[in-house]
Amino acid sequence: MERVRFTPALTEIQDAANRLAMGQVVKVILRFRDPFWEDSADLKDLTFVHAVAETLPTWWSQFPLRAPVLAGWAGGTC
Repeated sequence: MERVRFTPALTEIQDAANRLAMGQVVKVILRFRDPFWEDSADLKDLTFVHAVAETLPTWWSQFPLRAPVLAGWAGGTC
C-alpha cells in the first residue's frame, strides 16, 4: 500500500492527530421526494438547526445545493 510522505515529517501535526478522541455518535440522513422546507419563506435557505432539547438536536440541509436531504446528528455519551 502506498502512502503520502512528507519531508520533513509533520511530527507535531501527527502527534496532535494521534491524540484526537472519538466518541459515540448517531447520524441520520433523510431523503425526501421534495425539499418541503423550501415551501416556507423562513426556511427556504435553511442551512443548520440546533435544538438542544431534542433527541437529534443538530440538523443541516445541503444548502447551497438544493437537494431534498436533511442530516440529523447527535453525539456524546449514550
